[in-house]
Amino acid sequence: MIRNLILLFASFYALKSFGKLDYDLRLASRSYPQGIAAQSDIGYGYKLWEKDKVMYGYLRPGLNFQASGVVNYAGAQLDFYPVSFIGISYGKTYGHRSFDEFQGFDCQSISCENSIEKSHLGVNLALAYKNIKLINLYKKQDFSNETPGQFFAEEYSNLVGFEDDELTTNVTLLGYQLTEKLLIGFFHMYNKMERTNQISRAKLLMGNFTSGDFVYQAGLGTFENRNKVDHLSAIFILSWKGAKGLRLF
Repeated sequence: MIRNLILLFASFYALKSFGKLDYDLRLASRSYPQGIAAQSDIGYGYKLWEKDKVMYGYLRPGLNFQASGVVNYAGAQLDFYPVSFIGISYGKTYGHRSFDEFQGFDCQSISCENSIEKSHLGVNLALAYKNIKLINLYKKQDFSNETPGQFFAEEYSNLVGFEDDELTTNVTLLGYQLTEKLLIGFFHMYNKMERTNQISRAKLLMGNFTSGDFVYQAGLGTFENRNKVDHLSAIFILSWKGAKGLRLF
């Protein structure tokens, strides 16, 4: 037993010389659909190869958390970046919701309070040319719902799912770096729930200001809900970059 622990710690420190820890904390609020949450990610990236500061590949196991008092999630994932600016992510998330008044949902007829288990597969891309930057995040989530015939609310997309549904989300941010600290851009988010065939979209003008380890993000635009009605929507995010690690974004 002791020998195995010694070997385990020796292996960890051997790998540590090739890897870097990353962690951050975000406070996010949104006016429509209404929501506020604290989010955190922590991971450890292991370099697989390296040519220079931009061209390298890595593997990153990580944990993520989200808490808002009434909606809480915890998950684990594995990121594989064959090249630093494009990667694949797979993970599992577990959570519980204890709120029955989500904006835009009739929680008397669909499930708003329940335990949640879901898995996701994502593809992340970041490109830059001079002052122009493009980030695209694609994610497909598979929900596990043990109650047959049950419709459920998905608060992030503002969509209704049915039983073991699938939610596809694609987020695109096209930005221009005005100064070293200030970036402005256009944010577009597309959501689709597979079994109910519902769609929602967000279109926002965004500003991103960096000051030391803190990043302030604000956006204003519209959110088109599942009934194809546009609502004015504003978002604000305060991020603390504790350690960047190997991630470019």
